[in-house]
Amino acid sequence: MSRKVLIVEDEPELLTLMADSFRRADIEVYTARNGEVGLELFRTVGPDLVITDIVMPAKEGVSLIMDIKKTGSDAPVIAISGGGTRSCKDYLRWAKELGAALVLQKPFRMSILLMMARFLMEKAAHAAPVTSIPALVAVGAGQAGAIGAGDPFDDLFEEPLGSPISTL
Repeated sequence: MSRKVLIVEDEPELLTLMADSFRRADIEVYTARNGEVGLELFRTVGPDLVITDIVMPAKEGVSLIMDIKKTGSDAPVIAISGGGTRSCKDYLRWAKELGAALVLQKPFRMSILLMMARFLMEKAAHAAPVTSIPALVAVGAGQAGAIGAGDPFDDLFEEPLGSPISTL
């Protein structure tokens, strides 16, 4: 079974670099230069993973993440950002709060992005479907913040000066 990734990034050089890296890793790649085209491709392709920049023209990454979550898809999202008019930390925090599985600040090592992507696709491929409502209620009651706690990648995502990005 071939894995599919959708990469949504408005910087052409970075988009090409990411796409080439995933292709070399034998992952089927679809690309979009903004969130509007990204959402159309998401609906037609049904990728196993989405990687999206946050600050883009037409439709920003935060809106794309919300739209993807509205579809009911289990495809994980990795949000990337180098900032813009606001702090990069703010954008990545919002992305995480709105459903991004992982966040990554630009600039980043491509090996880290590939490792994150492989981890999320493997995790999604082996995830057991939720078969009972009590399991969801138990997590929601008295275990605030338990979802995503202990993620093995938490220590990788730090700002350049070493202060961790808060995921609230």
